[in-house]
Amino acid sequence: MACGSCKGSGSVPCSSCKMSGYSRNGDPCSFCNGTGRIRCNTCGGTGAGYGERGGAKGGFAKFIKWAVIIGVIIYFISNLAK
Repeated sequence: MACGSCKGSGSVPCSSCKMSGYSRNGDPCSFCNGTGRIRCNTCGGTGAGYGERGGAKGGFAKFIKWAVIIGVIIYFISNLAK
């Protein structure tokens, strides 16, 4: 599945120079280095969708796992105190 923002290309049009690659005074655009495109922030320039990025799903699964473990520990500690 491709990134929804850049459609899998890994880059999006430069909003500073409007894809021309040049600033208003004719110099190369300093934002995109004269290419007219910048790296996609949504996919990090990979062009891959959410489920395909490295560790995107795994990171959330680790978060849930540790949240459950911590919740169980707190539950047992609070019951021991009674």
